[in-house]
Amino acid sequence: MSAEKNIATHLAHAGGKPDQHTGAVVPGIDPATTFARDETYATYALKSASHLYSRDDNDLYRQAEALIARMEGARKPGCSLLRHGRDRRRFPLRAARAVVIVQSGIYWDTTAWVRKFCKRNGIALVECDVSDNAKLVETLSQTAADLVFIETPSNPTLKVTDIKAAADAAHNAGAVLAADATTATPPI
Repeated sequence: MSAEKNIATHLAHAGGKPDQHTGAVVPGIDPATTFARDETYATYALKSASHLYSRDDNDLYRQAEALIARMEGARKPGCSLLRHGRDRRRFPLRAARAVVIVQSGIYWDTTAWVRKFCKRNGIALVECDVSDNAKLVETLSQTAADLVFIETPSNPTLKVTDIKAAADAAHNAGAVLAADATTATPPI
């Protein structure tokens, strides 16, 4: 797919080519959450090394990740906003003294990954209950953040953050707002 195509075109193509086996133009949904292993208890090896657990190993997810990467201009799937800001002058997370504010009480794997990533890359991490906009504004007044990351509704507590208020607070402080709306509908 050409890089010149706009987001609507990428979405219309659903990120790929027709399925080689079925000819389906739209990717199929695989409802499996776990995958078969060798029946020999001694090895218990996966029948397909790339299919362990649906949340982590799923062909449709990989296709969706590739589509999102194309839409966001990332170099490859999995290159998140934390890793590759589009405009280094405006979003210098690789620069010394970069600061990220992350909503507390969000999906644990995200929290764990962000903590490790920030530590490994020398990025200061501040965790804050951003569902309370006053706390976010206060934290932003005390911290020169480059990025504010929210999840709304949060998983698993379903706390709701006012995206407009969080965006206004972040932008007024010179930060970029990133919103994970996994449990919400896409058009927010």
